[in-house]
Amino acid sequence: MKILLIKGGRSLEHNISLRSAQTVRNVLEEMGHEVKELLLPPSGDIPLQLFQCDYDIAYPVMHGRLGEDGCIQGLLELIGKPYVSEKVFTSSIGMNKLKQHEILHYHSIPLVPTIGLHRDEKETERMMLENFMTQEDSFIVKINEGGSSIGVFSCDRNSLANALEEAFAYDDTVLVQKRISPLREFECLVIKDKDGRILTAGPLEVIADKPYTDYENKYSAAVTHTVEAKDNENLTQETVHRLHALASQAFTALEGSLYMRVDFFMDKEGMIYLNEVNTIPGSTPTSHFNILSNELGGFSCVIAIMLESAIAKHEKDKKLRRLYG
Repeated sequence: MKILLIKGGRSLEHNISLRSAQTVRNVLEEMGHEVKELLLPPSGDIPLQLFQCDYDIAYPVMHGRLGEDGCIQGLLELIGKPYVSEKVFTSSIGMNKLKQHEILHYHSIPLVPTIGLHRDEKETERMMLENFMTQEDSFIVKINEGGSSIGVFSCDRNSLANALEEAFAYDDTVLVQKRISPLREFECLVIKDKDGRILTAGPLEVIADKPYTDYENKYSAAVTHTVEAKDNENLTQETVHRLHALASQAFTALEGSLYMRVDFFMDKEGMIYLNEVNTIPGSTPTSHFNILSNELGGFSCVIAIMLESAIAKHEKDKKLRRLYG
């Protein structure tokens, strides 16, 4: 196929997008596809190439706001092009962690205790924060709309105010979570194939040198390593099944249509909490998405599944539009 690989954009994770796109391009070309690249500059200008060049399917490899949040997906919907990504609704909810938590909570999925705060903090939010601080001693502060590793801070009660100030420099809304310690961190990959079957891979245990996986951990093999389920002696089959079930449940709750990575925390008692979902996981050489894909036959096999599934979904949507349009 002729594939338009879309990368870059206005996100804080512009450079990570470029690294992910290079890995994806290499695999697509090895598979025999013809790849054209569309670089969206940090200015946010949309090159005319998106509308004028000849391609069968678009493949956005954009992380963070204005790339992973449904914006580019909506544009591709408007011009009638199939694309390898979650649909607009799921992409936007996947980026908005607070709304994501509300939906997952409604579906009875266990979550880390979390509150949301806005820049123009209201009296009710101030009271919520004060009450939260009386119940917890240490926290994770992270921005509401962003990737899973930028704008994340670990703090205690004394340093919480500083962490909030730093987080508000990135976003108008931030989340304050209970910090689980000692912490185990797991990731699963969920994919829907062209026949509508939900495939789950993992879990992968992420072992970092900090209380959480941040930007440096995620993109430097020197400060983090992973243990796959098949090699993990400290992981029971019951835990593996529970993680798979919760990952599939979250995928369905968020109306997943193609693929996402689902991240979990586990405390010392073995209680599992869903942390967040990522609808365009990083695909750099050290990214966990690539490692998780090994369980489904490798990264090229996963890309093949996603291409087939995206084309099938597009054809189904076209039939519906003809039927009701």
